[in-house]
Amino acid sequence: SPRATTTTARAASDDDDDEDGDLVVKRKRRRRGSAVTIRHDVDTSLRDVGMQVWRGALLACDWLAHVAAGEERRDVTTTTTTTTTTTDPRNAMRGAVVLDLGAGTGLTGIVAARCGARRVFLTDVGDGVLANCARNAREDAACVVRELDWMDDDDGGGGGGGGG
Repeated sequence: SPRATTTTARAASDDDDDEDGDLVVKRKRRRRGSAVTIRHDVDTSLRDVGMQVWRGALLACDWLAHVAAGEERRDVTTTTTTTTTTTDPRNAMRGAVVLDLGAGTGLTGIVAARCGARRVFLTDVGDGVLANCARNAREDAACVVRELDWMDDDDGGGGGGGGG
């Protein structure tokens, strides 16, 4: 009978680490007709971190773009006879409703919209952050910007706001 094994994508690839020890995933470059332009700050105070693009947002955007293009890593979970996937990854965002908590600049949600999400709610706090997010998302009809303060009991939250 087939024996299920789990192999990390790193073990089955030619990926490298950068000088900080972060994994650098090598991908084939493809010409695409869509570019996302984001207005953001490079350096901010802790209060305005939502004006920055976080590295995690870039990683999430990379994943969304490659999953939407059907370039998922098929070597992550395998059995001896077949690759196991639960859904067709090319349909992962098609028609989805996305809630982006601490959206900051809105980059991740905008990419989700461009990858097929039907509606994307970009949430954060602060007039400047929300105005910037709305400016960045104005060309994407699927995106709706709303204030959601995790520290406000009326919103039902219980944590701190963020950005990315």
